This record gives sequence, C-alpha cells and structure tokens, in this order.
Amino acid sequence: VELSFIICLILSSCLSFSPCFNLAGCLVAETEQANPPAIVSTSLMMPTPSLTNVSSTTPLRRRPSFHLTRQKRLLLAMSTLALFGIGMYIWIDAALKVNNSHNESSSHLERVLETHDLPTVNDPIVEKPDLIISAVQPASLSMVEEFLLSLAQKNPSDLWTLFGKDQIDESENTYGEDPFLLNFLEKGICPWTDPKITQRNGKNIDITVDWLPPKPLHSQQIAEKFRTKYALKNEETEQMIASVKIGRKTVELSDPFDEVILWYEHLSKAGGTSFCEIVNSNMPRLMVPRYHCMPRKGEFIDGRVGSWSNAELIQHTREELHRVVSNEWDPFDLNKLVMSGRNINNFGSSNSVDGSGTQKEKLPPGPNLLFVTTLREPCDRLLSAYTFFAITSTKNENPPTFQQWTTSNVNRCKNYKPGTRSAYRSNTARMNHIVWRFSGGSLPHLPTDEDMKSERGRAVRRSEFPPPVTDEKVWVPSFKTSVRALANHDLILPMDVMTKDEGKEAFRRLLGWNRIEIRKKKYKKLPESSNGQVVTVGGVKNSNARESLDEDEYRALWERNWLDNILFLWSRAVFFARLHCNVDES
Repeated sequence: VELSFIICLILSSCLSFSPCFNLAGCLVAETEQANPPAIVSTSLMMPTPSLTNVSSTTPLRRRPSFHLTRQKRLLLAMSTLALFGIGMYIWIDAALKVNNSHNESSSHLERVLETHDLPTVNDPIVEKPDLIISAVQPASLSMVEEFLLSLAQKNPSDLWTLFGKDQIDESENTYGEDPFLLNFLEKGICPWTDPKITQRNGKNIDITVDWLPPKPLHSQQIAEKFRTKYALKNEETEQMIASVKIGRKTVELSDPFDEVILWYEHLSKAGGTSFCEIVNSNMPRLMVPRYHCMPRKGEFIDGRVGSWSNAELIQHTREELHRVVSNEWDPFDLNKLVMSGRNINNFGSSNSVDGSGTQKEKLPPGPNLLFVTTLREPCDRLLSAYTFFAITSTKNENPPTFQQWTTSNVNRCKNYKPGTRSAYRSNTARMNHIVWRFSGGSLPHLPTDEDMKSERGRAVRRSEFPPPVTDEKVWVPSFKTSVRALANHDLILPMDVMTKDEGKEAFRRLLGWNRIEIRKKKYKKLPESSNGQVVTVGGVKNSNARESLDEDEYRALWERNWLDNILFLWSRAVFFARLHCNVDES
C-alpha cells in the first residue's frame, strides 16, 4: 500500500507541476519581449552600449513555449488534481482497511487470551494445516522423568520467573511461560484436541505429551473391583456388613484375596480430614477406621500404617473390614506398589508403569491397593502446618515465628524413626516435603556444609528458613524416585478442587462416589473454607503464604521448595489433562 501511494504521489506531482512550468515559461517569454534585457559588457575597458545602439531587427532570446492555450492548461491542471485525488482516495481506503484488519486481529487476540482459544507458550500443536489431533498419547515414564528433571536442574530463581511468580497479581494464575499448559487445562480446555484451538481439516493424528505419564498398571481393573464392591452404599450392603461378627475377628463378608484397599497418602495440612469425611459419606461405616481413616495398632490410635509391612497389612485385611487406610506420619512405602503388581525399581520390567508387558501381566492376588493422595501448594501447606501445630493445637500465647518453627522442626528430623513417636511431627516442616515423602524418605532434611558452600548452595537466597539440599548427587535420585512413585498413584487430587466439580467427577470416575460432602453436624462449630476444607481444631485459617509473608521471605521459601513446586504443578496438570483430554491409554 505504501509503495503504491509513493508511485501515485510521484506521478501526480510531476503532472501537477508540469502545467505550472509551462505557464511560467510563457509568462517569462512575454515579459522579455516587452522589456528586453540590458547587455552587460564583459570588458572593463569598453563602455556599456545603450539600448538605442542595438538594432531593432536583432532577435531576442526567449524560452521555448509549448503554445498551450489557457483552456488546455486549465483542463490539464484539473485532470492532474483529479488523478491526485483518486490516488489519495485509494491510499486512504487501503490504509483504513489495514487499520480495521489490525484492530480486528487485536480484538481477536484479546478474546483468545481471555478464552484461551489458542496456545501462546510452548505450542504443542503440530504446525501442519492438514492434521487434527484426535487423541493425546502419554509419554514413557523415562521421558516424563527427563522432562521434569530438566526443570529441576534450573536455578530456582529462574523457575520463579518461568512459572510467573514475579507477577504482583496472581489472581489470573497465568503460570508465566506455562510449561504444563495449566492456563488451558484449568479452564476445561484440552490444548491438543479442542476444536477451537486446532481448527484444522484432514486426517487425525495423535500427539505425545512429554510430561504426561501413562496410567498405573492395573489401575482400571483395580478401580472397577473397588467400585463394584464398595461404592454403592445401599441397604443390602449395610445388612451384609451388620451380620459380620467383628467381635470374634471373623470376616464372613469377603475373600481377602479378592479385596481392594484404598490407600490414602495423607500429607499433613493437605486436605486429609476433608478426604476422610468424603470417604465416610460414600463407604459403609465399618469399612472406615474411626480415627481419621487411620487404623489402630497397639498403643497407636493412628496406627502408623506407613511403617507396616505388606504381610501386616494383609493380616489386617483378614481380621478387620477396613477397606481404606490413611498414612500421615511416615514416608510412602514404595514396596506397597507390589501389592498392585507395580514396581518402580526395575524400570524395564513388565511390572513397571511403562513396561512392555502391560496388557499381558495379570493382577496379583489381593488384597490390591488403589493409591490416592491430595497435594497442596507447598508454601501454603507449610504455613498451614505452622499455624495448626505451633499455634492452634498448642494454644501457645507466645508462639515461635514461622521461620523459628520450621528451623526447629527441621533440626529435630534427625531424631525421627518411622513407626514411633520420636519426632514424627517434625517432618511436616521439611523443605521439599513431597520429594521426601514419595521417595520413601530418602531426601536428607538438611544439606551438608560442603553442599552449602557449593555454587548452587551459595545461590540460595538468604533467609531464616532452613536451607534446602542442593547437591545434585543427593537430590536427583530422590527426585526421580518421587516422580515414579507419584506416577504410580491412581489419583493425585489438587486439594483446592476436592469438593468442586472437577473433584466430584474424578471421584465418580475412579471410585464411583457421588456424595462429595462433609458431615456438617460433626463440624457445625467449625467454619468451612470455600473449597470445603475442614480441620479438627480451631477452624480453617487463611494459609495463603504470599499474602501472609513479605515478598522477600515468600520468594525465599518458594525457591527453597523448588522441587516440590515442580511436582505440585506437574501433578496438577496431569489431573486436569486426564480429566479434560482424550488420553489414549491403550
């Protein structure tokens, strides 16, 4: 458009100025004829001749005339101006069209960003106009591990920016560069298959998502058994359970080798009490341990089921009707995966999640385990643990500060012994608690002096919070193990959506539960949060760490828990991807 305008401008300018030159030439000629110019002598010794000495017959020099009449000049000038006006009209019209098109594009882009019609970061869509992605393929567990490890090996300060934590207002949850595409998934949009995004015609293809793991081995089969046996809370089931002679420790209702136990991995202050209330709303009363879904053992009312051997758990199934157990105080026992035919150690075996013999392996004899956990934003969980254990439950009038409490408890972790009362609550204050928990407790509670003096150790922001383990030789094996342990869980539920539509749908699909509610009579004196969370003592508190801490302290705490933050966001994305996308699990 600009080039056309320049050409029109040059042509019209030439044409418009040409009659002016013509008119000027004629006027000069007429002036010279009426007033002949004086002849200036070039010699200083000769006088200048007068006009009277010049012969009247000497021809005068005049500029050439084009002999244009006044009417012709006027017509040419008008034609030139008309041509110039037409050129200007064409240029203005084209400019307006370009401007309107730009405005429409800008408006469309704004609508896209509001509705997330198109991906803006790390676009996974194959850029071929003749393809539509029909199904999402999970990656191998090795690919998932490699993807997450590449994030974990970044500097925590770089991850702060990568995940958009440098925003002052996080109300929109833009997630920065959004490597897990949570901007789309949280809105119910599958960014690989949604027609609003693809808008392509042609043959269908599948796409492999680098961070999406396959479903655990035998997950659908075990879940189907669970739904068939325990999901429906009807009169017939209640009557059968009532006939069981619990007092004589005989279980007439079921065959223990055909049983399924719901194993809930309970991270303190991550929705465990709420989850147990949902369990009580959907399962027969005698199948649920009375104390927060934790079976009693000996002197321990909370049982410490995480420290039980597989044989102890099988024996408990034969003696009790409990079909759900909760582990809160001990790390996840990796050996429990064997009871569901899974294994994270032999990565290439047919029992591993990404093994080649997935379809051929038979489900081992029961009881089988169905693994469920809930995760919470790591910094918020830490603050909630501090509020509950240091203030609410102790009623301490002079409580320690958040930093003092975490430092004191982390230092006490060296005294912790699984299955005992020794410093068992101290683990709630660990940095990167998720990694410690799901690695089987292999992540140390504090770095070594050598680690702190290393380049990465010195890069940790100064704060009163305990320093994290930064030596890759130490944390990488634990991180990999935790990734594989989480990938073997049948459901990882974000705490904030537990009682919302997404949580209800996840419960229905896996467990067949339809009553996602809290027994209000039991908690009638306790305020409920917007997401249905309840606590045993003191009511729900505001545990938004970013609002409660100053910016420097919050960032220091977030960067210390960089491994947990990666796992939390990844698990959240996996949950929403399986919920909203057509994932090919064949």
